[in-house]
Amino acid sequence: MDKLLKGLSAKQRLAVEKIGFGGILYMDITAVPTMLGLWLVNNYNYHSNTLNVGTHKIKITPELIRDVLGIPMGDVEVTDVERPSNSYAIIRQWREHNHMIVE
Repeated sequence: MDKLLKGLSAKQRLAVEKIGFGGILYMDITAVPTMLGLWLVNNYNYHSNTLNVGTHKIKITPELIRDVLGIPMGDVEVTDVERPSNSYAIIRQWREHNHMIVE
């Protein structure tokens, strides 16, 4: 993500700002530690949109994402362009672990 954001032209950065995602441009995320990513995957329930943090569960809502990440809410639907292929072992394992339909 860091490389992508640093590679944007001034025109592209302005377009990101205009659609309300300017906050993303200033995030200093170069990597997600492997154990944190694994913990998030193992503790997130996509059926209930909750994150189990031990003593309680946090309901993940569009409002929470907006408030935490500064990502705008609106009427524009975000759709999948292309789903990752099950040919990647990690994708297949994650889907099987989470009882998702495996193609």
